[in-house]
Formats: sequence, C-alpha cells, structure tokens
Amino acid sequence: MSTRKSLHIGLNRVDPDQYGGWDGALSGCINDADAMKAIAESRGFTAEQLIDEQATIGAVRDKLNEYAAELQDGDFFFLTYSGHGGQVPDVNGDEDKDHYDETWCLYDTELIDDSLYGALCAFAKGVRIFIMSDSCHSETVSRAPGRMGRREDRRAYVDKQAGPKSKRAPIEFTEAEFNKNEARYAEQRTWWPPKAAPGNSPAKVVLISGCKDEQTSMDGPGNGAFTYAFLKVWEANGGDYPKSYEDLQLDVLAAIEDSDQEPQIFSYGIGVKEMVKEKPFSAESQVAAV
Repeated sequence: MSTRKSLHIGLNRVDPDQYGGWDGALSGCINDADAMKAIAESRGFTAEQLIDEQATIGAVRDKLNEYAAELQDGDFFFLTYSGHGGQVPDVNGDEDKDHYDETWCLYDTELIDDSLYGALCAFAKGVRIFIMSDSCHSETVSRAPGRMGRREDRRAYVDKQAGPKSKRAPIEFTEAEFNKNEARYAEQRTWWPPKAAPGNSPAKVVLISGCKDEQTSMDGPGNGAFTYAFLKVWEANGGDYPKSYEDLQLDVLAAIEDSDQEPQIFSYGIGVKEMVKEKPFSAESQVAAV
C-alpha cells in the first residue's frame, strides 16, 4: 500500500518584528488548515499541521525534507497553505516582466516560489504531489512550466485590491522583511536548488491556486473564499469527488463568490498528464469519471 502524507499550513498572523511592524492579521486561515487536515485524514493521509508561530521557515523546510526523503514511487503528498501571499525582489533574473518572486508569508520570513519549486524537485520519481494555495499571487507559487508570461505589472494592479479581508501582503512590509533578512534569503536559496526543468521534474505536481498571479485571494470570518468554495464542492459530492483535478478547478471557480478571484490550475513533472485526469486523492491510475 502506498504511503500518504499531508501538511497543512495556516497563518492568521505573522511576526511583526520581522515584517516591519505588520502582523498580517487574518481570520479564517487556521480554520482552512483544520478543514484540509480533516479531509486529508478522511482520505487516508497521515496529516500534520503548522499554524501561526509553528509555521516558521525552518519548520516548513524540515517537513518538506522529511517527506521528500520518505516518499517513493506511487506515494502521495498533499500540501495546503492558507495565509498571505507576498512578493519580494527577484534576485536570480527569472522574473523578467515585473522582477518579483511570489511567496508564502510564513511566521518569521517568506518562502519564495523558487525555493518551493526546488523542494518539490527533491521528491522521487512517481510521487504524486497535490497543492492547494489559498493566498494571493498564487497561480505560480510553485512555479509554472516555462514561467508563464506576466500580463501586466502586478505591483501596480494589486495595490488597488488591498483591504482588511485581502490576503495580499502589502509590498512595503514584504520588502521590509526581505531587506532585514537578506542573509536568510541567500541561505534559503542553497537549500533546494532546482534539479530539473519543470517538465522533467521527477515528481508529478498539480497546483490549484486561490487566484491568478495578478489577483488577490480573500479571507473570511470562517474560511478563505477559495477554501470555502472548495469545501462546498467537496461536500456536495459527499466527500468523494468523482471527477478529475481539471474538473475540480472548474467547479471551484464556478462556486467561488468573489468574481474578481479566479482559481487556477497548473501541473508539471514526468507523467503528470495522467495524474490530472485522475480523481483527486485517488489510488494510482484511478481514472476519474467522465
């Protein structure tokens, strides 16, 4: 029997001492992590959580390394994040349109998209990885095949969408954190240097994101808007969604209440075309209903 592991990260706040005095207060992110953990356990995963001050860069690094060392061909890793999405200056030149990397705002610093991509490249061939990111700028937070072209300067666009329910981390605070911790970012980039181009990544990676890169995901008193839409779809199907990952993205998109927030899907890795046709959380090669 295959091994099934999951990690659920939720942050209703970050450390203001690291983020220029900003605590990033949100309401629904820990609830999101709780809901995703419950779903994972219902599907046979051994599930763990990192919430608020537990969700440090070191703790996330250690868990990703632990799972990458353990999981083998045919095993499954389910990863969810709910919290602020941020942007920090791109230092390796792969963001040629707006010169910013997407991030997950962890408690003490930010996990950049290049690092998450490198961590996923460390998983063995044949491991299936499903990620759900209820955060802003999340369309390519684990990197996309060929680095999808930017439609516009997101920095100018997303500033119009700030507000108390937005999961957009204000750029002045993410840049303050970046500038304070430049040495830590340099160290972070040594942990997981990418070992392959996205199409040749050993593991199969499917991400369903809360929104497009240039959009913001919204928080709510109970759950984030993206997580709430997913839960509606999941519960409407009795906790056993019968269609594919591609269909799941479309159904969540139809269920979301904020028309300015459009969940996206992308995938990469050796054999991932077969995975996106499977039932979410299914056994290997269990094809979804047509």
